[in-house]
Amino acid sequence: MSRIGKLPVPLKTGVQAEVGLGVVAVRGPKGSIQVPLARGIKVAAEGSELVVRRADDSKRQKSLHGLTRALIANAVEGVSGGFTKRLEIHG
Repeated sequence: MSRIGKLPVPLKTGVQAEVGLGVVAVRGPKGSIQVPLARGIKVAAEGSELVVRRADDSKRQKSLHGLTRALIANAVEGVSGGFTKRLEIHG
């Protein structure tokens, strides 16, 4: 199993997620984001967490498993805290 993909995605306070056919919709105080799901990837809501599962152990499914989990985690972070850019200047 993918090391990234096997981790559940915790939903922060004020964030709601709806799992539909081929898409996960995440809503929070900063807005809403929809993450498309590839064929063979399934997402299940278990309590206050989202769990990503794959259909088989093919190389493509393993890649998509970790990618989908990371995209959903980034969507949860984006709708709850927003995105920031930080510039560091060295020299």
